[in-house]
Amino acid sequence: MNEVFRSAANEFRQKIPQLSRKTEVSRLYRKSLKLLSSWVIDREIFLDEADKLRARFDDGKTASEAKAIRLLKEARDEIQKK
Repeated sequence: MNEVFRSAANEFRQKIPQLSRKTEVSRLYRKSLKLLSSWVIDREIFLDEADKLRARFDDGKTASEAKAIRLLKEARDEIQKK
């Protein structure tokens, strides 16, 4: 492919949308609950673990901007490990 074709193709590629922090946290929380429900057998255990998960998200609710970014990165890494 020549350079002109590459530059034209780059113009029409879709950019990754920048999500708001609220949307990103909501998606992360939902993904965490789905992951939790995939391995928990008993409903009582699920509810207990979901309460712990919710508490972790609530703790980060009032975090500063820098801490919020760090917490989101750590949470994404933790989910990818599992």
